[in-house]
Amino acid sequence: MISNSQIIWLEKTDSTNKFIKTLISNSAIKNGTIIAAKEQTNGKGQQNNIWHTQPNLNLTFSLYLDIRIKAIHQFYISKIIALSIYEFISTKVSKVTIKWPNDIYIDNNKVAGILIENTIQGENITKSIIGIGININQINFDKSIPNPISLKEITGKTYNLNNTLVEINSIIMQKFQLLNNFNTIDNLYNQLLYKLNTKSNFTDINNKNNFTGKIIGTEQDGRIKIKTQNLIKRFGFHEIKYIL
Repeated sequence: MISNSQIIWLEKTDSTNKFIKTLISNSAIKNGTIIAAKEQTNGKGQQNNIWHTQPNLNLTFSLYLDIRIKAIHQFYISKIIALSIYEFISTKVSKVTIKWPNDIYIDNNKVAGILIENTIQGENITKSIIGIGININQINFDKSIPNPISLKEITGKTYNLNNTLVEINSIIMQKFQLLNNFNTIDNLYNQLLYKLNTKSNFTDINNKNNFTGKIIGTEQDGRIKIKTQNLIKRFGFHEIKYIL
């Protein structure tokens, strides 16, 4: 899908996703380009949350893909990226899982987040901007962040950010070879889910009710499946919240 991949480092930007959008509007970006920032001042996470990060300590980057995939299958982009970051993190530490839809956890702490913005024309996705933040060398976090963790906190090692990004990019490019293998992706992703087959507490955001159930997997459209005492419930993005 991608013949080559270019990594461009910025000293400082508000958002690498936003920077790529500017390049797209000026027709000044190639397929597979990664924009990485040594300092990102206004990075976004899911549900418009701010991605807090200290300069020169972590990875904040965005990957641009000129891609063709049915819009109904767009969550497979998210699954591939989550699997890629999982693979990278799990080579360094243990107890790594994917917290649906696409946060990466070490035990009960968040080490990485993903924000994907797709361009849809008709029934197809034509462009994808994949924003990724990974806590690498930071050890002091803003107290407003509920449960952050970094690789350095666990391993005690300091990682070279550029070498680390090259390693991650290689994994992502390899994983994208699976793009149309939906069953394979589902099997890999579902078995790595945070709290899989574990009795857990959730909030149904639509009706504000709390309930107990077990995560058993996901649908092809990205909805999570939770088995309760009497039935299997399915939830889309922003329809459910974990009670940790």
